[in-house]
Amino acid sequence: MGFKDLTLFLPAEYQTKKIGLAIFYTLIILVITICILCRKRTNPTRPPPARRPQEDIRPKICINGKLVLGSERLETLRALGKSCRVYVVFEVRTDDEEREIRDMLAKIETLEKYRILFCETEIGYKALVRQLNPRLHVECDISRAMEMKSYLNSITMITHDQCEGFYQIVDFAGSESLILNILRDIS
Repeated sequence: MGFKDLTLFLPAEYQTKKIGLAIFYTLIILVITICILCRKRTNPTRPPPARRPQEDIRPKICINGKLVLGSERLETLRALGKSCRVYVVFEVRTDDEEREIRDMLAKIETLEKYRILFCETEIGYKALVRQLNPRLHVECDISRAMEMKSYLNSITMITHDQCEGFYQIVDFAGSESLILNILRDIS
């Protein structure tokens, strides 16, 4: 039994009124549905895509943490941080050591906190340096430098001559020109 069949039982004046109301409500629902569908197409609820941050083009340098300990070296690290993305990797045994180092390096405003990295083992140290894939790695341990030579593009070895009391730079893999450019930028 359809809608018209039900209206047969009503008086004629009600039949016309009911059909008119049914058509009116149907049109209202149709207009609302069309408005909702059109609104979704023109005004999506999804926010616009976020802008990608600009990539830092400064060279990435990774330094063995032993080389930056000492107040006179902190100034060098501060200057180096202005022209390079400096990562410092420390091998520590306790949380207290890590906290002490973080407190000391917090004074250097050009060195971001997330670029101060810690590990507990030599294997962890090598893995961190490999994952960073720096343009230059500065190392003070000859065995590490020799092992990482095959993974990295350029490694510079810095040794301490105990008799003479100075540091000697030993170039491993083509880092001399990069070091000269960095030193030129710092001064």
